[in-house]
Amino acid sequence: MAQLNRISLVSLLALGLAMPAMAQGQPTPQAPPEEDQPNARGRDVVVVTAQKREETVQDIAVAVTAITSELRDEIGLTTVQDYTNFAPGLTYSTASDRLGMRGVTRTSNNFGIRSGISNYVDGVYFSSAIPASREPIFVERVEVVRGPQGTLYGRDSIGGALNVITKRPTEEFEGQVNLNYGNYQTIGVAGTVAGPITDWMRYRVGYSKQAQNEGYLDNYAGLDTEGGGRDDSYMEGQLEFDLGDRLDLWIRVGSLNWDVRRGAPGARTGVDSPYPYNTRFFNSTAELGPNGWAGLQDPGRNQTGNQNTNPSIDDRWGFNTSFTNFAHLWPTSELAVEAVWHANSFDIKYLGGYVHYLYNLQQDQDGTAVNSFTCTTALCGSPTFNGRQIFTDRISDYTENRGWFSNELNFISTWDGPLQLVGGIYAYQENYNQLVYVSQAQNPGGAIRDLNAVSAWLTGGGPLLGAPAPAALPELPTATGRNSYSGAPVPGSSLMFHTNNQALNNAYGAFIQGDYQLNDQWKFTAGVRYSRDYLDGREYARVVNHYIIESLLEAGFLGPYSAGLQAAPPAGLGLSAPAAQATASAILQSAVPTRLDVTSTLGGPDPTTVSASSPCGFAGRGVVNTNITTANSLSAACPGGNAVDKSRYGIYYDSVTGNAYRDLYAQFEEVTGVLGVDWTPDDDTLIYGKYNRGYKPGGLGCADVFCTMIATPFTDKEMLDAFELGYKKTWSDWNLTTNAVLFYYDYQGYQVSNTIIPDDPDGSGPLPRPPSYSAYVNLPEVNTVGFELETMWYPTDNLRFILNYGYTNPEIGSSPSLVHALDPYALDPAAQPQGDKACTPLPGCIGTQGQSLEGNILPFSPKNKIALNGTYTWDFEDGATLDASLSYFWQDISFSNIFNRSYTKIPSWDQTDARLSWTSGDGAFTLIGFIKNVFDDIVYDNRASGLREAAAAGTTVGAGRIVSPTECYSTPQTTPGFGVPPANSCYTTGETLRPPRMIGAELQIRF
Repeated sequence: MAQLNRISLVSLLALGLAMPAMAQGQPTPQAPPEEDQPNARGRDVVVVTAQKREETVQDIAVAVTAITSELRDEIGLTTVQDYTNFAPGLTYSTASDRLGMRGVTRTSNNFGIRSGISNYVDGVYFSSAIPASREPIFVERVEVVRGPQGTLYGRDSIGGALNVITKRPTEEFEGQVNLNYGNYQTIGVAGTVAGPITDWMRYRVGYSKQAQNEGYLDNYAGLDTEGGGRDDSYMEGQLEFDLGDRLDLWIRVGSLNWDVRRGAPGARTGVDSPYPYNTRFFNSTAELGPNGWAGLQDPGRNQTGNQNTNPSIDDRWGFNTSFTNFAHLWPTSELAVEAVWHANSFDIKYLGGYVHYLYNLQQDQDGTAVNSFTCTTALCGSPTFNGRQIFTDRISDYTENRGWFSNELNFISTWDGPLQLVGGIYAYQENYNQLVYVSQAQNPGGAIRDLNAVSAWLTGGGPLLGAPAPAALPELPTATGRNSYSGAPVPGSSLMFHTNNQALNNAYGAFIQGDYQLNDQWKFTAGVRYSRDYLDGREYARVVNHYIIESLLEAGFLGPYSAGLQAAPPAGLGLSAPAAQATASAILQSAVPTRLDVTSTLGGPDPTTVSASSPCGFAGRGVVNTNITTANSLSAACPGGNAVDKSRYGIYYDSVTGNAYRDLYAQFEEVTGVLGVDWTPDDDTLIYGKYNRGYKPGGLGCADVFCTMIATPFTDKEMLDAFELGYKKTWSDWNLTTNAVLFYYDYQGYQVSNTIIPDDPDGSGPLPRPPSYSAYVNLPEVNTVGFELETMWYPTDNLRFILNYGYTNPEIGSSPSLVHALDPYALDPAAQPQGDKACTPLPGCIGTQGQSLEGNILPFSPKNKIALNGTYTWDFEDGATLDASLSYFWQDISFSNIFNRSYTKIPSWDQTDARLSWTSGDGAFTLIGFIKNVFDDIVYDNRASGLREAAAAGTTVGAGRIVSPTECYSTPQTTPGFGVPPANSCYTTGETLRPPRMIGAELQIRF
C-alpha cells in the first residue's frame, strides 16, 4: 500500500484546494444555534504562543501546526513519531532522537554538533524532543513551528521549533485518572489533580507509570524480547501565584525515570541485515576485536542459544545476540520558573529553567551470539593462533551526563497603538560528559603494550636478541576510574575502548521585534537578534585492540624470524626450516601481546596543512594548547602521523589512565532577523510574506559519539535565508479552514561528516597526494523549495475531515569532492566524479575518487507527505458522545545519506490508524479503543548500508575492492565462502522499523 500513485496524490491535493469551491457551491444551510457550532465547541480556535504572545493559529503569520491534547486523544497522536505523520515538513528518527523540519536536521548525536531544531518545554530549552511525547494528561498542546525562528528563539532554531506547553493549575478543583492496556503486555496509569489553595495560589500535581513488558523484536538466542519495551515513570508539581495586582509567578518541577527501556531512543529498533552471517575472522583492522560469527567454524564453540543461521533473512523482526540491550535514565531534574510583572502598558517577563539528566545505554557491541571459540590457522590467519581460545563477547556502555540552565528576560508591550514590541536578552549554559566504554566480557590476560613500540621492537629483532619488551601500559579505567553511575564492568572483563566528549558551552542573545499595524488591513513586522556561542571542550580516547593486530603482526614477522633463526641459530645449533618456523612461532606467541594499545596512532595533523615545506603539518582548526617545537617539526618525527610526541597537534597522554586527550575551543557570532508584511482583506483572510534569516553555530566533534581524535574536529556555522508566502482562510459559513504556505530556502553550510580528498597543498602535482580523511564539512549550497497545506472541514456538525500535505525538496547545489564509503572509486553509474583522485604510487593512478553531490536531496527529507483523518461524532440523548476516527498517513521515499543511491533509499510507506471513543453525558468518563497500524504494514524509520571488503585491494578496476557497488550474494564474486571474504567488495543493507500493529484501550476518569 506504500505506493501512492500520481492520480491519488493529485486527487487529494485537489480535494484540499477545492473545498472552498465545493462549500460555496452548496445551498446555504440554516445556521445552527451558537452553542452547537464547531467554533463554539472550541475545535477550530487554537491559541498558540509561537511569537511569545497569545494568538490564534489563523491570526499568526507563521507556519505552525498546533496539536492540542484533545486532538491527540481524538486521533491518537501520542508520540513524536505520530506528530511527524500528521504535521507537514516534520521528520523524526526514533532510533537516534533526531528531529528535522523541511530538510534541516542533525547528522550526529555528538553533543559538539548542534541540532537544527529547538525543543522547548514551557519556554525552557531541551536538548531532546522526548518531552513532546508526554501523555496528553500533562500537555495542553504541542506547537510545530516551521521555518527559521532566528529572532525570538535563536538557539538551534535554524529549521524551526517544537514547543510543548503543559497544562497549568486551575482555579477550581479538578482531577483525572487514565488507565490503559494493550498488546505486548502494555499497561499504564496516569493521574493529575489541580485546584486552588487560596484565592491567590493554585497547584497542579501529576504522576504517570507506563510499561511495555514485551518487545516486538524476538531474540532467537533465547533471551528477552526487545523493541518498544519500557518501564517509565514521570512526576511533576506546579504552583501558581497571583502576588498582588502586578506580579504573577509560576513554578514547575518534574522528573522522568526509565527503569529499564528496551526500545528507542538508543536501544534496539532493528535487526541484523538479512544476509548469511559474515564468518571472516575480522573484516577491518579498525575493529576492536574478532568477529564472533567466525566461531561458527568451530563445532565446540561457546554460544548463547543454538541458532546458527541469520533469522533476519526470513523474519524482519528477529535477531540473534548474546546480550539484551537496554537503556536506563536516572530520575531527571527539571525546573521552570516564570515571573511576569504587569506595568500599565507593558509586561516584563522572566523565564528561567534548569535540566539535568543521566542516561546509560548498554548494547551488544560484537552483535553475535558466539561468546568464544577455538582457533585454527586457517580460521584466524596465523599459525601462532592454532588451538587458542578466542573470546568475542563485547559490551558497549554509553553514558550521557548532561545539565543546562537558561535565563531569559522579555519586554512585551501591551499598550494601545499601532506599534507593538517584543524584546529580550537570553543566556544559556550547558556542561556534559559523553562517555563510551567497550569491554570484553572475559579478559584474555597478558600485558597491554603500545603498538608502535612493539612494531619497532619486532623490526629490530628484539625477541631474537633478547632485548626487553616495551613497557606495559596501564589497564584501562576500571570501576574505580569510571563514573559510578556508569556501572562497574563485568567481573573478569577487559575494558578495551574508552572515549569521553566533555564541554562547558555558553550562548548569549539579545533581540527585539516590532509589529506596526498601518491600518485594518496591513501590518509590517521587523526584528533583529544578535547571538554569540562559546564552545570549550576536551576529548579523551584510548583504544586497545584484541587479537586482530596480534594476528597480523605474528603472521607478518613469522617469515623474517624463521630466516633469522636459520641464519643465527641460538647457541650455534642448526635448525631446519620447519624447526625454525616452529621456534619463531613460539617466540612470537610469547612476545606479541594479545592486547595492543593503538592510542598513539590516534590523531595527527590536518592533512591540508602537510606539504614539502611542512612535512609534519599542524593541528586541525578548533584544537588548542598545541606545542610546536623544533624536535617535533622534523619529518622523521612524524611518520604517518604516529609521532611519539603529538603535543604538536595538541594531544597529550595521561600516564595513570593511558588516555590521550586534547582541548578544543571555538566561538561563533551572528546577526539574524525577520521582515514581514501581513494583509488581512477581511476578518477571515490572512495573506503574508516573510523573510527569515536563521543561524546555527558551528561545532566541535565527529560523526558519532565514538570520537577518536579526528584530525579536523571543527565545523563552521550554518546560515539559512528563508522566504515564505502564506495564505490562511477561515470559511466561517462552511466551518472550513485552509492554510497554505509556499517557501524557498537558501541554505548555506549544511554540516555533514564524510571522507574528504584534500586539495594539493603546495601544487607539487598528483603524486603523492595528501591522504583522504574523515571530517565534518559544510556544504556551500542547498536550495529548498516547498509547499504545505493544512485543512480542517466540518461538512456537518458531526463530521470532520483533516487533510495535511507537505512537499519538501532540499536539493544540494555545489559541493566539495566527497568520497562515498560504499563507492570510494566513484564506479557506480550514478556517481558524479569531481576533482583529482587521491593517487597512490600504483600504475594508472588508482585512488579514491571524490564525487559531487549536486542534485542530491538532503537525508531524511521525503518529498511528499500526506495525513488524512475523518472523525464522525454520534450525539446521544443523555449527552454522551461516540467518536469514530480513521487516519491514513503516507510518506514518500527518502535517503539516509547525502549520496542518494538505491542502497541508501528509505522506501515509501503508509499507515492506517483507527480509534473509537465514548464519553459519558456528564464528561466524567471516556473509554477509548484503538488500533495503530491497522494493516500491520512495514513502516520504516531508517535504512543503512554496510561494506564487506574483499581480501585484496586490487590494482585494476573491476577486481578486489576497486569495483562498482554490488549487493552481497548477488553474484559469484560477491558471495563469500565460509570464513573467507568475497572476491569483490559488496554492500549489505539493514533497516530499522517503527512498531507493528498496536492494539489497546484507555479509560479516562474525571472528577
